[in-house]
Amino acid sequence: FPSHDKSGVQVFGTNKDYTFISSSSPEHSFKTAVQLYEKLLQTYSAEDVIMMSPYNVGELGSIAFNNALQPIANPASKESEVFLESNRNKFYVGDMVMQTKNNYKSQPYVPNSGWDREDSMVQSYYMEDMKCAIFNGDIGKIEHIHKEFALIDFDGIKVVYGASELTTCQRAYSINTYKLQGSNARIIILITGKEHARNMTSNLLYVAQTRAREKVYHIGDTKTINEAVGKKAELSRLTYLREMLERGMEDGV
Repeated sequence: FPSHDKSGVQVFGTNKDYTFISSSSPEHSFKTAVQLYEKLLQTYSAEDVIMMSPYNVGELGSIAFNNALQPIANPASKESEVFLESNRNKFYVGDMVMQTKNNYKSQPYVPNSGWDREDSMVQSYYMEDMKCAIFNGDIGKIEHIHKEFALIDFDGIKVVYGASELTTCQRAYSINTYKLQGSNARIIILITGKEHARNMTSNLLYVAQTRAREKVYHIGDTKTINEAVGKKAELSRLTYLREMLERGMEDGV
């Protein structure tokens, strides 16, 4: 744990797989989270560790964390002059990215034995007869950048994205809790500060903690967490599905 403060640290579970770190200020939470992330990368890879925050913006939002974590996880982002910029984010080779909208028309990367990787990327991007789907929440890694194109590996599915497709991606070192519902990681660092009290529910806490395959490090405010445990999200939806089905049966559909 960060050397500046080991007070308020509690470890739970027979496998010691849940660690709670008490923090009452955004500044302390941010500093603790970043230092913990850096320490974990001494043992794990960037693919293994994801930081989760209920918000995108703010002092403890995923945007602020991504800005801090990107140079730690991917040193190339500090040194390389090769990058693509989209939505005020700079993407470098080696960056972890997450798809934020379903894309059913992604261009699969098809290597041509007679061409180099760059030419194969350009050729693949303009193949109209080949498409594949990359879904909201899928996490990938940028393997190569050539001019305005990026080669991204989404768990074995390699696609070529241009600048327009990159607008549907974000850096994936820190992710909004709502966006990670379909994915998981070996290690989850969960942030729940006082600022998140309004939107925190027991459902959200459950989703966040069950995304971890091995360990959870939870940095947060005790009062906020206790209130969230007793708060259920409103999951009812007025879809009129029952009425539609009944009407269909009456009509013999």
